[in-house]
Amino acid sequence: MKKPNPLSMADLNRLPLLLGLGLVLAGSAWMIGNAWKAQHPSARHELLDIRPGSDLRDSGISPRFPVERLSNYRIETGRGVDIRLGIVDYRDDAGQARSVIVYPANPGTGLAAEPGTRMSLWGSTAQAIREHTQEDALFLSWWDNAQRIHFLTGRETWPRQAARSGFADSPLRDFWIKAAGGAARDEQPAIQLAKWLTMDAEQALADIRRALPSNRPLYWLVCVDDLARLGEIEALSGVKIPLEMRYFPPAPNIHAQIAAVRRWASEAGDLGNYLVQQIPGGGVKAWRITTEAGSRTLLARLLPFTQALENPLPDTHLVHQSTWGAYLVIHEILPART
Repeated sequence: MKKPNPLSMADLNRLPLLLGLGLVLAGSAWMIGNAWKAQHPSARHELLDIRPGSDLRDSGISPRFPVERLSNYRIETGRGVDIRLGIVDYRDDAGQARSVIVYPANPGTGLAAEPGTRMSLWGSTAQAIREHTQEDALFLSWWDNAQRIHFLTGRETWPRQAARSGFADSPLRDFWIKAAGGAARDEQPAIQLAKWLTMDAEQALADIRRALPSNRPLYWLVCVDDLARLGEIEALSGVKIPLEMRYFPPAPNIHAQIAAVRRWASEAGDLGNYLVQQIPGGGVKAWRITTEAGSRTLLARLLPFTQALENPLPDTHLVHQSTWGAYLVIHEILPART
């Protein structure tokens, strides 16, 4: 099996800066994650139009399965932000009806897969999955990522359905369940995934190796957008994740902005463990972990936080990361060394 070379230490040292400069997601798409946890009582959704499956093919995205239709929606969060997304309906090889969420490049411009947009990054990641993982590979990922992996590559994923209890406090719960193609009848897989993410990383990997088939290649795909799923993860795991987020407005000097982020991250003590997302207009969203135990969780070790970049998880292999910053990252879970 062909695999890319692992990152050099120079690459690792540059990644915090690349995260600040490279992850430019067009339009207001960076705000999509906010709708997942929108609590405003006036939050609602509106169907804009339904298009034939050929509209998605024209975007440059190459799905593994034939597309039946594409439904475009606008989400009003109640905070003055309108968010656009699409729901693709398709059937898998067994003829089972499935759904998957896709993102427009820019509001009002359709689903053109322009460089640096969510769908272009997913397109390149899907290509990496096809080239660098085996056909019998099993992918672990949050349910929306898992659905896109299956839709774009046909690889098996676990779990692939949303748990209704993860949206207990969301006024948009019914919409997200519809977008997911229905709620999971058995919520235990989603609950287990959430618990692994909040556990000590090395203990979680040991549990994963015991719980999942040992005769299949195992991979975990993480996405920076997983940070917008914290409400779901906490609701399902019963664990409060020690993460804080702060918005930093545009600054005339990018180096001054980065310095400000680092100062803020260091306020959490000696940890200085942070991740930065560039957003349109020049501002950034910065996330910091506030406890040592939080820095040891699987979520923190899989995502491109600074400490995770400096100290990769043992018995894992970095298979792929998005070239525009580390928006999407794939780790192979290797057998434990004896």
